[in-house]
Amino acid sequence: MKTYERLILVLLALPSGTALALPSNQRYSASDPQCHTPVTESRLPWHNDEVAVEGKQILLRTWRPQDNLAFQSLVNDPATNGSNTLMWKGENGWRPIDVKEFFLRADQNRLERLVIEFAVVLKKQPDVIIGLCQLHRTTWLQDVDLVFLDPTSSVYDFGILISNSYWGNGYGTEVTQVTMKYAFQTLNADSVRSVTKIGNGRMKRIFERFEIPHSERRPNALGGVDFFLLSRQRWEQNPSLWETVP
Repeated sequence: MKTYERLILVLLALPSGTALALPSNQRYSASDPQCHTPVTESRLPWHNDEVAVEGKQILLRTWRPQDNLAFQSLVNDPATNGSNTLMWKGENGWRPIDVKEFFLRADQNRLERLVIEFAVVLKKQPDVIIGLCQLHRTTWLQDVDLVFLDPTSSVYDFGILISNSYWGNGYGTEVTQVTMKYAFQTLNADSVRSVTKIGNGRMKRIFERFEIPHSERRPNALGGVDFFLLSRQRWEQNPSLWETVP
């Protein structure tokens, strides 16, 4: 898959036909301590219908066909998605054909149980898309210098992009909070890995806020990336971090 389809992630995944054990047909509220409270409509996490994750101020929902122009506007905003992000496509930006391919891939990946692409909207303005985020189940894992395939992997990569017009309101922090809870409580993740470019201070402050440890740094042609890894054990050891709305 192309780089832009991996959001701000460094991805090693290949498609796998192995199914995951998934929870019951419910939509969950991240404000509930156990995340077991159904919210309005019910959907299976990997069903072709809409998936939604609810926080206090924001709602994460899967992309709709009519979102293509809003998506293109978001990712082509240089103040939001400039060269300091891993979703940047260079000076030419995202073309309509790139957006079309992204939306086609988003549906296909969800059906293959690989990726959930979320649009970020405000609950008070549900028609306004303020950002995007992604959870990607990676089946190619690395142990020191050994790269191996694990079709049963429950390791997820997480990425987020919020419009600069909405910076400073805590939305990125809340998206991170509810997405991590969704990954561990709904998708039964073993760990969640986040990748950000070196110098992305906003994302690093969010990871520090939730005590997500820095795991490694890798150089690349764009200046390098930092990896942050949150294990299930560490997530369970800090319940207050995930129950307090930012």
